Amino acid sequence: MAPERVKVLGAYTPEFAEILTPSALAFVAELHRRFDRTRRDLLARRAARQRAFAAGILPDFLPETRLIREKPWTVAPLPADLLDRRVEITGPVERKMIINALNSGAKVFMADLEDSNAPTWVNVIGGKLICAMPCAGRFRSARPRKNTA
Repeated sequence: MAPERVKVLGAYTPEFAEILTPSALAFVAELHRRFDRTRRDLLARRAARQRAFAAGILPDFLPETRLIREKPWTVAPLPADLLDRRVEITGPVERKMIINALNSGAKVFMADLEDSNAPTWVNVIGGKLICAMPCAGRFRSARPRKNTA
């Protein structure tokens, strides 16, 4: 059940309720209320910038980011789980792919909701559901098979 003034326009199956919970929808609604004006302004700036590029102006760094670029900075250390990336798999958020990745022995699996996934509403929400399945212990058939070829 969606919070007041929130309407899901895309396809909505009973399984989607696991991802599109009332609190998740309320969070997205709050983000929209808080940042929609900024989002629209940024899209307008993007369109203006694209027109400038089309007119022959070359891209450059924004002057207001100069101090950030020139100042020495560091980032937090990587989490221990990501320190050894010798074996990792990236793939689409399909049940079979995730089962194979979990059984592969790879230390990392990156679920790709962009390049290897057509980003339709059903694919993105369905992909999030599939990604949640191993955490919920719902991949009972995930067992390595012997290669007989």
